[in-house]
Amino acid sequence: MCGEFPTNGYRRIRVCLKKRFQLQVNGKRVYRIMKELNVLVKTKHFEAKRKKQRGKIPVTRSNEHFQVDMTKVWCGRDGWGYFLRRSMHLTEKS
Repeated sequence: MCGEFPTNGYRRIRVCLKKRFQLQVNGKRVYRIMKELNVLVKTKHFEAKRKKQRGKIPVTRSNEHFQVDMTKVWCGRDGWGYFLRRSMHLTEKS
């Protein structure tokens, strides 16, 4: 089955076994067997591509520079919600 679907991971293989052959197999067992046969698909790891910028932004008057913060919040049945907060940077007096 892994040769037929080489990009499927152990979770999808387990579902295929259940649907095609009506086999109720534990996911850990499928993972262990696929690992022993060396047919596991390599997982992709992604990192955030955001960088915090250092330094000061020159502001000569008010209402010239704003910053936005965003947070993702789980809202249960409705799914994910986004919370945005805007902050205003005022001129620094020297």
